Amino acid sequence: MPTEFKNVSEITQQVLDIVKPNPKLKDVWIQGKVSGIRQTQNNTLNFTLTDNNQKIQCVIFNDRESLQENLPEAGNNVSVKGEIYVNEKKSEYRFMVTDVKLPEDPPQSQPISVNDLTETLRNTLKTHSDEVQGEIERLFVTPAGYTILKLKDVTADGQSNDIIECVIPPTIEPPFSLEKGGKVYIKGQFGIFPDASAYRIKIDDANDIAPIAKPPKPAPPKPGKCQECQERYNNLQDQLCHICYYASLTYEGIVVGAVLRYFNAPKFANFTTKREHRIDFTPNIKGRADIALLNSKGNPVAIAECKRIEDNNRDDGINNQLKPYLNVSETNLGLFADDTDPYEWIFLKRNVEKARYDKINRSQFEEELGVEPPSEISPNKTRFELIHGNIIEAEVDAVVNAAKAELTKGSGIDAAIRDAGGEEIERAIQEIIEREGVCPPGRAVITTGGNLPVRHVIHAVGPIYDDGEQHEAETLARCYKNCLKIAAEKEIRSIAFPAISTGNYGYPIEKATPIALNTVKEFVENAHQHNEMVPERIQFVLLHEEAYNCYVKEFLKLGYGLSCLIG
Repeated sequence: MPTEFKNVSEITQQVLDIVKPNPKLKDVWIQGKVSGIRQTQNNTLNFTLTDNNQKIQCVIFNDRESLQENLPEAGNNVSVKGEIYVNEKKSEYRFMVTDVKLPEDPPQSQPISVNDLTETLRNTLKTHSDEVQGEIERLFVTPAGYTILKLKDVTADGQSNDIIECVIPPTIEPPFSLEKGGKVYIKGQFGIFPDASAYRIKIDDANDIAPIAKPPKPAPPKPGKCQECQERYNNLQDQLCHICYYASLTYEGIVVGAVLRYFNAPKFANFTTKREHRIDFTPNIKGRADIALLNSKGNPVAIAECKRIEDNNRDDGINNQLKPYLNVSETNLGLFADDTDPYEWIFLKRNVEKARYDKINRSQFEEELGVEPPSEISPNKTRFELIHGNIIEAEVDAVVNAAKAELTKGSGIDAAIRDAGGEEIERAIQEIIEREGVCPPGRAVITTGGNLPVRHVIHAVGPIYDDGEQHEAETLARCYKNCLKIAAEKEIRSIAFPAISTGNYGYPIEKATPIALNTVKEFVENAHQHNEMVPERIQFVLLHEEAYNCYVKEFLKLGYGLSCLIG
């Protein structure tokens, strides 16, 4: 094949240049029934318009609030005016709405059918055959057997985020292995796929696709927080250490990390996890699932896909990523996680008999796997857990708040906990102030949990960091000890700690972390040795990435997993 093929960004620019000037694709009215309304985080409104079983995806941007308010509820008919809008970042098209009319106030111009508009777009593009070179960013196989390739630019200096999709029908077997990261030449003709509102290059012959080279190594990610990662980046090595990789936002890392921490819990002790698990769709078409949960024989029992979601639309990820893997894998169980909420996931079970996928909850998912939660009480042991999340959502008996000595409401964690706890906490704090005055650094007091999902809040006052020579370390250690003493006195069985003093009080996180973990570890071990009361479960909950990184490294230095028994 020739080597002067266009890059992906050149192809997408060509699509824009073809579509934008066409007067038949702008300022037109269409009508149909509204469905699938969804609001994005930036207040853009997406919906589907259906006319005689022909669908088109529509969008009303956030600068047109009045139009959004005029859109009727799902199931109602509406006429909308607008133009075809091309999203070159996703190889999709949308009908961008500029006016809305209800049936009782129809437009003066006669609306055209959705099918006529789609055919106009199809005819506009199909006159162009194109030759493109690109790197496979992702590939999947649809339930009907079509292989979809998402290509991005392969040029070293290319800064484009443009994507072009290519489709290989099930009747064509590529002459070489297709995998994520592979670079290919493709020759084909543009086509419109209304069900996906996508424009794609259709490949009609196996000879119209050829490899450029062997799949390259990934480009070096941006440097992480730790020195090891900085050195790897400086030496142009191709990966971060696993700590910075999973804790970073790179490659959906925060979502991947959350799923891995779930699968690494003690109840999954009979299983192992594998990243980038290879799944063969056909002998020459291979995909890689983000995470596979494997049984003792190394066979997958569940597949997890993690994704960054734009416009809060999970359906594309579930239908185009997770389900195709489940269709050809040995397991019927799937988990889909995305960054709209890294801890709120979709669990699926394939119903083979009825040829469908049923949504199940987390408990049903675990029941299908045959896992049993560990007993709540482990004799002479306390479970340490490391959580990347928000402490006000911790499922424990008590959370620790990083408080001020005056016990007046501060900022950061203090404000978050007290705002969520409400008036009941404020009244309890005021009683303590009237009774005891200030709370010196290193000390702690306890109140009700108020509106929080916990019974108690322990308000601990950490040291303000100066130069490390003003007994800050001793004060910080005393702070953790006093929290645990209060927990023992109140027979609190589970407690969650933040990284005390590392926010506005300026204690360097890399210095505060070993103090926190070693202090709590020694306290717990001593309590168990003398058969004294101590919480059975202790969480360290870190909201910020840098703090979580430090805690992960310290856990590993101590020889711990991210969930472990101490005693």
